[in-house]
Amino acid sequence: MTPESPPYASPPPFLVKTQGITKSYGFRRVFQNLDLEVPQGALFGLLGPNGSGKTTLLSILLGLIHPDSGQVQWAGGLRGASLRKSVGAFIETPNFYPNLSAWDNLGLVQKIRGLKEEDRDRVLQIMGLQDRKKDAFQTYSLGMKQRLGLAATLLGSPKILVLDEPTHGMDPAGIRATRDLLLDLHHSGTSIILASHLLAEVEKLCTHIAVLYQGQIKAQGAISSLVPEGKQILIKGPNLSGLYQVLSEWPALISVQRNQEGIVVQFLPPITAAAINQYCLDHDQEISLLQPLGADLESLYLELTRPSP
Repeated sequence: MTPESPPYASPPPFLVKTQGITKSYGFRRVFQNLDLEVPQGALFGLLGPNGSGKTTLLSILLGLIHPDSGQVQWAGGLRGASLRKSVGAFIETPNFYPNLSAWDNLGLVQKIRGLKEEDRDRVLQIMGLQDRKKDAFQTYSLGMKQRLGLAATLLGSPKILVLDEPTHGMDPAGIRATRDLLLDLHHSGTSIILASHLLAEVEKLCTHIAVLYQGQIKAQGAISSLVPEGKQILIKGPNLSGLYQVLSEWPALISVQRNQEGIVVQFLPPITAAAINQYCLDHDQEISLLQPLGADLESLYLELTRPSP
């Protein structure tokens, strides 16, 4: 006698997906039969030029804008009120009352979402705004306004975040702090979807990406499959045999081969050109050329968003 199947289905492998999304504003077609799939547990980057529809697509995912046709499906059947309670999100610029303090603005967000009031101190502390919590929102710099928007998304510790240009207006220290925060949240089990034009940040942060251009998803998937980890590097020097031997013994090496051009190596990231040069000098080998080869995220993005001739 065989055991009966469990009375429930396995959870779908996606967090959210769209099928055949079409959206127009007047005579302007934004999307045409757009299909997107965000995996469960991903830190997902949505890339595209200005005006490509990133904000519109995030708004459609959240149910803030309705497509002309097509479907949006969230795992677990999230929609409406259940979706708003489960997702921490801000789209475009954070929307707060200018004359109210950060503390009072977050209190309004809590009431709308039915969350506990004691959560305000926690999120303000995380975003470095505790000392300014009683100041009016209109006195904040652009970067501080973004940080307060992020604080609002963290209320209630949601396991899904949807963020539109979360580091817009931030200084380098703020960008770094936000990157570390998102990585920590992701490592603790939060799924994150973010739209950004900062390719270097996306490459450091994201596990998966999609490139949006001219109303279509031009590429989507794991960033490791779209952009191979560890760039290939062409190295030349006066003693190729010695260089080959020294480089072959480096523990961070993925591959090494000689060809007519010189020596082509590939290292585990984040090996830098300066580190390679210093390593070879420390082993009495001189480098005359060190040239990155192959694709990176910037190269992939520019190729996919190149205007048609």
